[in-house]
Amino acid sequence: MELQLDIISITRANILEYIKDLTIEQVNLIPSNFNNSIGWQVSHLLVTQQLLHYKLSGNDFHINKESIEQYGKGSSGKHQLTIEEWKKTLSKFLSFPVQLEKDYKSGLFKTCQTYTTSYNVTLNNIKEAIVFNNIHEAMHFGIIMTMKKCIIK
Repeated sequence: MELQLDIISITRANILEYIKDLTIEQVNLIPSNFNNSIGWQVSHLLVTQQLLHYKLSGNDFHINKESIEQYGKGSSGKHQLTIEEWKKTLSKFLSFPVQLEKDYKSGLFKTCQTYTTSYNVTLNNIKEAIVFNNIHEAMHFGIIMTMKKCIIK
């Protein structure tokens, strides 16, 4: 599991490196033929990771209900992040994987509710949830890369 726990941090560092030069206006821009922005994509990754790892295992998660409503699966993607919200999001984006690894190694994740994702993968335990989250984050990284190409012409 060590590699799987490393992958989330590596993927997130790669995402941040890829978008580091974007302005808040570009982060909030919804390119044509898309339903959301790069800001929504990054925020969605925060929410999904917390739900897959902490909520499914019956543990407290580190996001609020408002974030779940704004960035969870099926949300509109229309929320415009302020610069302050974006800075907090970026901070959490890097700190949440560190907390996950700490919690995993401490044995926090004792149970896991079975959950079938919209990708049609059934998760039965925390290890499967961590592996699937990495796939989910890589998929959204690809979307972020495409979105940036649409924004920066």
